[in-house]
Amino acid sequence: ALPLSQRKQRLEQLLADPAVDVVLIASPHATHPGFAIAACEAGKRAVLLEKPPATTSRQVRLIADASQQS
Repeated sequence: ALPLSQRKQRLEQLLADPAVDVVLIASPHATHPGFAIAACEAGKRAVLLEKPPATTSRQVRLIADASQQS
């Protein structure tokens, strides 16, 4: 666990932190695509998603496209 001084309250803070290079997304399924795409666009080295990665095949394609562009 991170010390309280290093914990992030918002996704934007986490993604802006250059010390964070891996993101694990374990949130409600409907939030997976947005969080994963944002992490890819922020240049994070690895983005890990719990199953299911998205609720539609279109969302899965969008995540895959974002990961290949980063």
